[in-house]
Amino acid sequence: MKPCQVIHLNKHEKLIKKSILAKTNKSQAPTHSPQQQEKIKHSRIIKAERDERLDIGQSLSPPKHYMGGFTVPKALRSYNHQPGGSYEFKSPYEPPREDSFVPHEVVLFRTRWNIDKGIGIPNAPDHFVGVYPLSHIPSTILNLHKFSLGVDQSEAKDRKFWKLWQNTYPDKSQKDVIDVSDNISSDDDFYVGFRTLPLQTNDRISGSLFKEEEIGGSRSTKQADGSYLPSTIPPTPYFAPLDILPKADNADNPLSLPLATIIYPLIRIILPTRSLARVFGRLSRSLVTGMPYIGVIPLADRKDGKSVFRRVTRLRLSRMRALLRDTTSRLEGFHGGFPGLRVTHKDRGRGWRGERLDEGFPNEFKQVKVLMRPGLLPLNEVADWELLPNVTVRSMDDLGRELSDDLSEVVESSQMLAQDANQEGFDEQHENDHDEEHE
Repeated sequence: MKPCQVIHLNKHEKLIKKSILAKTNKSQAPTHSPQQQEKIKHSRIIKAERDERLDIGQSLSPPKHYMGGFTVPKALRSYNHQPGGSYEFKSPYEPPREDSFVPHEVVLFRTRWNIDKGIGIPNAPDHFVGVYPLSHIPSTILNLHKFSLGVDQSEAKDRKFWKLWQNTYPDKSQKDVIDVSDNISSDDDFYVGFRTLPLQTNDRISGSLFKEEEIGGSRSTKQADGSYLPSTIPPTPYFAPLDILPKADNADNPLSLPLATIIYPLIRIILPTRSLARVFGRLSRSLVTGMPYIGVIPLADRKDGKSVFRRVTRLRLSRMRALLRDTTSRLEGFHGGFPGLRVTHKDRGRGWRGERLDEGFPNEFKQVKVLMRPGLLPLNEVADWELLPNVTVRSMDDLGRELSDDLSEVVESSQMLAQDANQEGFDEQHENDHDEEHE
């Protein structure tokens, strides 16, 4: 071999060389302040859970194709901690947080009313997928407004999401008035009786927009000087501008919070750990290829908002059932299982030095509960969910509470409804979900 010839090493040989050099030429570790050490430790704790989520996501996703259909081998993050891995001599490992190994659930919500998404998109209800601790669901349904709909609880209490822009288009009689009013002649007295505001909408509903007037009955809402009381507003048409609606100050508002929530859950899937739940929720937001659900609906069929909503709902439920089937089968050990999955915060991950390859996961760890609304799916499709291994299917109400077999009483404890969610933990969970979407 010529002295000037350069030896090219492949990726595996470079990794071995790097490990040997790290063993032989150990340099002095850099010194960090206590604040920096605490920050580094916190980042390693977050990284331990993030690496576990990445391995779970790769296990539940098909391999990617390139150059005529060839697949790329998956590089799992848990391999870095194996003997000979890149993290073996750096010792950067810190165990994840203990609160991530409690049951979490993936919830598919839908809005009770239509959402106006702009010009060209039909008005229809919308879906939202959230991942929350098991004890936070009933107490945080109303808190979802400010994250999913951009409306806080006080504003939702006052506005109740009236269909502000429904039935505001002119009907045939109003269009005739518009056409005639454009051609009014000064010499013709026939058009004097037409309205000067042709776009005023008809009052299509009975009763009043504000319930205080109906509660008061025949009580006069007008004072002696001709002004109205602060808590009352003169009768208005079906559409009321936002500037005359009640404000956020609810001191004079006698109404209580409406029983009908703006968002209610369609299905709840309870999983044993937060990592499994967050990966499940992220993958359930789109199809297997990452395409949004509406992308498989032809353009001509997207004009009917109700039809699109029903089809997207069925697609979401089918995707969730397929993900749940893969998750439960891998928890049983099929298809290689979940490499790097932890049962407790003390575990290093499945497969690390043979961990949990022989005994597998505990039986209670593999149990999954599914709560769905009665009538959400036909009985034959509900039976398909019940056939999944280690899956229990139950019914629930609008607040996500488990119901009995005859749907007559609530099974879960009523104390869960009175339990207030920890707002800091809720905000942190929302930020983590937002960060995961951009990974």
